[in-house]
Amino acid sequence: MASLVNELQRDALDRRVATSDLLRKALVLARKLGVSDIENWLTRELNGYPEDAEVPDYRHLQGELKVFNPYRGWEPLFIPNPERAERLSKRPTPQSISELEKISSEEGSTCYMKFSKRSEQQIMKVIGFPIEPALMVSQTQVAGIVDKVRNSVLEWALKLEEQGISGEGMSFSREEKEQANTVTFNVRNLIGTIQDSQVQQDTSKSHQTYNKTLDFNTVRALMAELSARIEQLQLRPETKTELETEIKCINSQLDSPNPKAEVIRECLRSTRSIVEGATGSALFQGIVTAIGAFI
Repeated sequence: MASLVNELQRDALDRRVATSDLLRKALVLARKLGVSDIENWLTRELNGYPEDAEVPDYRHLQGELKVFNPYRGWEPLFIPNPERAERLSKRPTPQSISELEKISSEEGSTCYMKFSKRSEQQIMKVIGFPIEPALMVSQTQVAGIVDKVRNSVLEWALKLEEQGISGEGMSFSREEKEQANTVTFNVRNLIGTIQDSQVQQDTSKSHQTYNKTLDFNTVRALMAELSARIEQLQLRPETKTELETEIKCINSQLDSPNPKAEVIRECLRSTRSIVEGATGSALFQGIVTAIGAFI
């Protein structure tokens, strides 16, 4: 009968064995050997990391900040402060290895990580509009977490064998248990805390319900802010006049007893196009995104 250590090595090399199943066998081995650090790590990988728990650095994902426009889908989000943008673009994920296995094996190339409610509100405050933000990450990064865990289990099993720990079937001698606790294997390397950083598959099915009705008060506020900051766009005189005309048309419709939504939307399309093509457009990301929600 093969020893549990040898079986673990064999399963780690067999891609037909799910990583979650591999971890369960490794957990049995760690508990029988009385290696508490490894047991705690395996338990967290299997069940997910508790809220506010520290996580290994290999569970930190780097991605692209985006916001969800219900009419146009995910769009890039510009954060003026480089340090804040860098901080928001790297996040830990606490999900169980079985969840990450499923996400990494589904059809698609990108996934998204939602922010905690607190972080979401802070980001909305920065961009100036209540549009859902998220961090888009590649599916290969998620798969990389699964591979890292699998490789770590294999490395631990190999180190045990190097120290003469193999056991007889499912049993280990007292000497083997003592020796197992001297094996140097660092699975900690912990940084950061978790804040609702769930990874999800990027799919249009995630957002199906939205209100197509124009919010006239929000549009009015957008035009007021755009008018107040129009000089920052650094437009040519003729382009500036064109933008001011579009804004006047929108405001005229808003002041009308019977505003025509389609006229407003058409003017908003032209307004957005002008702003996007302006030299200072990076400072107007929030306004551009908000306009996009209405067209």
